Amino acid sequence: MAEAFIRFIAPHHRINFVLVGGKSMPSPLYKTFDYLTKIKEGDRLKLHKGKLLFTGFVSEENLPALYQSSLFFVSLSLQEGCNLPLLEALASQVPAIVSDIAIHREMAGDKALFCPPLDSKTFAVLFTKLLTDKKFYQEQKQKITNCRLPFSWSAAANEVMKIYQKF
Repeated sequence: MAEAFIRFIAPHHRINFVLVGGKSMPSPLYKTFDYLTKIKEGDRLKLHKGKLLFTGFVSEENLPALYQSSLFFVSLSLQEGCNLPLLEALASQVPAIVSDIAIHREMAGDKALFCPPLDSKTFAVLFTKLLTDKKFYQEQKQKITNCRLPFSWSAAANEVMKIYQKF
């Protein structure tokens, strides 16, 4: 979706698209990361108002500040086992645009905006709407204000304890 940001959003809005994390190992899974690094290093972004930024690794202690200083969170993965950053963003009361996959629907319920993971136009529309429509943005913030997410460490510990108690 960084490509959608570059094509549809950055030319029109002064906003940074911050990519958190980095390439931790040589793998075909990181080909997008390599591609984006080349784009960033090229002249392509100099003509845009928006910027593509890479943080590299962010420590656990700095993540809350990163979430809370964000306008919204984006995670458009093709598949996930469990997306802890999504839960952390929602717990930080940050609106989210996430891929329309089963695990995200289960985790976020109606608390996030869903987008087909490869649909750059829908992503650009949602991103722009959150950015420019103050009423819509506030509605999304209200959905997650003081929300109780279906996952917590204590609930997980209780479930594991029930399993142990059966034996």
